[in-house]
Amino acid sequence: MSYRKEIDQLRALAVLGVFFYHINNNIFVYGFLGVDLFFVISGYLISKQIFENLQKKKFSLSFFYIRRARRLLPLLFTVIFFTLVFALIFLLPLELVNLASSAIYSIFFTSNFYFWKKINYFENLSSENPLLHLWSLSVEEQFYIFFPIFIIIGYKFFKSYLNFCLILFTLSSFILYFIFYEQFNSEVFYFPITRAWQLLIGYFAFRYEKHNFKINRFFIIPFFILIILIFFPYKFIDEKLLRIIISITAFLILINNQNKNFLNINILNITGKISYGFYLWHFPILSFFFIIDYKVNFYSSIILFIFTYVLSLITFKFIENPFRNIKIINTRKFL
Repeated sequence: MSYRKEIDQLRALAVLGVFFYHINNNIFVYGFLGVDLFFVISGYLISKQIFENLQKKKFSLSFFYIRRARRLLPLLFTVIFFTLVFALIFLLPLELVNLASSAIYSIFFTSNFYFWKKINYFENLSSENPLLHLWSLSVEEQFYIFFPIFIIIGYKFFKSYLNFCLILFTLSSFILYFIFYEQFNSEVFYFPITRAWQLLIGYFAFRYEKHNFKINRFFIIPFFILIILIFFPYKFIDEKLLRIIISITAFLILINNQNKNFLNINILNITGKISYGFYLWHFPILSFFFIIDYKVNFYSSIILFIFTYVLSLITFKFIENPFRNIKIINTRKFL
C-alpha cells in the first residue's frame, strides 16, 4: 500500500485530541472525537487491504488475522502487563479486581461491553480504570473479525449486490445511532452496531477515492476543519451532529489519494506513525498520575506529553516494528 502522509496526519490529530481531552476535558471539550476519526481511518485502511488483495486473488483470511495480531497484540499485552504491575502499587483491592477483569475483557476484545455495564466514559476519566480507553480498540477488532468474513462471502456469492448491502447496513447503523442517541447514550457509545457506520464510511472512502485526481489545495480545508472541531475550547454544536461532521470531513480527505500538495508537517507524520502506541500508553499514564497527584497544570501536562511521546517512540522501535517484520520474528515464533 502506497504511503499517504495525510493519513498519518489524521491519526496525529485524532490521538492528540484524545490525549488533551483526557488531560482537561473542560478546555478540549471535543477532543474525544479523535476516536471517531480513528474509526473512519481504520475502516478505510482495512477495506483497502482486503479488496486490493481480493482483486489480485491473494487474500488469505488467516494471514489477515495474523497480520492484525502482529500489529496490535505485542504492544497491547505490554501495556496491559505494565498497567497491572503499577496497579499493584497504586490501586486499592477492589480497584485491582475491576482492573484485572477489564484486562481480561481487553485481551479478548470485548472491553466495550464490560465498560458499558460498569463505567460512564464521560463521567469517569481520571482514575476509575486505567484501561478504560481500550473500549475503542475492542470495537475496531470486532469489526476486523467479522467484516472480512462478510466481504469474502459477498465477493464470492453476490458481488454485484455487495455495495448495496453495505450501503443498507451503513444506513441501518446510522439510523440506530441517530434514533437511540439520547435515550440509550451509553449503548450507542460502546456498541459496535452503532459505530459501524463510521467504519463503513472509511470503506466507501476507499471504494470511491479518486485515483486520477490531483488534489486541489481547497481539499486542505477539511483538514483545518478537523483541527477546529477537535481542539476548539467551547461547546458550540450538538455532539450527535458533530460526529457526523467529523466522519464526513475525514471522508472528504480520504477520497483524494493524491497527496503531493498536502501539508508536509514532519512532526505530525511522526506522531501519526506512533499513534497506536501513544493511544495505548497515554491513558494508564494519566490515570496513575491522577491517582498520585490529582493536579494537572501546564507544566505537568507538558511533562506527561513528553514522557508518553518518548515511551511511544521507544516501543514503536523495539516492540511494534520487530513484531511486524516477518524477517525478524517469523509466524511460528510469533504464534
